Amino acid sequence: MGQKELNFAVIANSISEPATMGGGKRIAIECVKRWRAQGYPVTFFTNQHGKEMISRYVEADDEDFVIAVLPPGVSRGAFMSLPAAVYFYPFMTISGIVTDIRSSLPRRTVIYSTCPFWPDIFPAFFMRRRVPDSRWLVAQSMYAPPFWKGWKPYARGKWSLPDIRAVAVNLNQLPVYALVKRYCDGIFVNNQLDFTRAVSDGFDPDRIGIIGKGVDNSLCQLVPDTGEKKYEAVFLGRLHPQKGVLELVDIWRILLGKRPEARLAIIGNGPLEDKVWDKIISCGLEGRIDMLGFLDGPAKIRVFRASRVALHPAFYDSGGMAALEAMSCGLPGVSFDLPDLEVYYPQGMLKTRCYDLGDFANNIELLLQNEELYRRLSEEALEWAHQWDWDMVAGQLLELAERLF
Repeated sequence: MGQKELNFAVIANSISEPATMGGGKRIAIECVKRWRAQGYPVTFFTNQHGKEMISRYVEADDEDFVIAVLPPGVSRGAFMSLPAAVYFYPFMTISGIVTDIRSSLPRRTVIYSTCPFWPDIFPAFFMRRRVPDSRWLVAQSMYAPPFWKGWKPYARGKWSLPDIRAVAVNLNQLPVYALVKRYCDGIFVNNQLDFTRAVSDGFDPDRIGIIGKGVDNSLCQLVPDTGEKKYEAVFLGRLHPQKGVLELVDIWRILLGKRPEARLAIIGNGPLEDKVWDKIISCGLEGRIDMLGFLDGPAKIRVFRASRVALHPAFYDSGGMAALEAMSCGLPGVSFDLPDLEVYYPQGMLKTRCYDLGDFANNIELLLQNEELYRRLSEEALEWAHQWDWDMVAGQLLELAERLF
């Protein structure tokens, strides 16, 4: 297929760990892979970790990458450690700006910030001002939680000191969002509630997309369902305070009071990895909870096939695309009843009163023992997942990019 008139500069300087992937980067990689197959030129502005990650999924040559220098002495620790992240992100912001200034891009380039963090925003801002007839598209993947409630904004009548990482996300958003509101040409958000907020903040509705999830529905077909279930439930996601992973251990301990032989699989890594493992040991649950690390492709699907229920215990989320991957294999889910999840997962997911760990465990048990409810939610999960195939999502994001000109 011939080369298209539209070009893409994908800004992904914020990648600090090549062996994992957040939702914003997943959307970018899956869409870019399809755009390149259609003949759209794409240049990746990232660091060596980002090149390693992207190259696993996208066939690209060295000349397709513009590599910013990584900060010395940090290695991959910024993904796991907040102090390392405080060093990593400002360094990568400056490194990205310096590197991008030396690059040359054609007219009609879409400058695509893959997440709303400094290293992906500030370099894109300067690039937009430098490249003639370019447009700036930002993935507004999440709005920061309120300062005074942190990751538990829906705890009724309760106030607590916010988690330091929630404070860091707020401090990141303050300058970034002001810049994006004034200078970017278009954004996309995770759900209808975020769309409404973006419109109220002054964004042109015609330049806002709702593109918060996607799934490769063909992937589940690569692994046959033998019917053998090793795990009663599976969690997939970052091991981060926002995702409720420490509390997930408490939830499982409660469930074991009803099902002493129940087993849980945890897929993912992140800053709470050591704390989650320590809590599993302190609770004596080593034989009931398996931490499997980061998995992708058929290895991940094999765990889904061996599981019955997908768990999404996030305290604060505008989406949570990871659960959709399990739903594409027919697993119904359990989550807290967050407002955003009412529109992000309107079906296939059993909702729990916010932050009630006992009720969460009860809902897992309800799904496991009620065959009719399980069958209905499983069908709903499959139906919902099939509406979000990556080919469709890539087409929607491409249409948004074209509307910016």
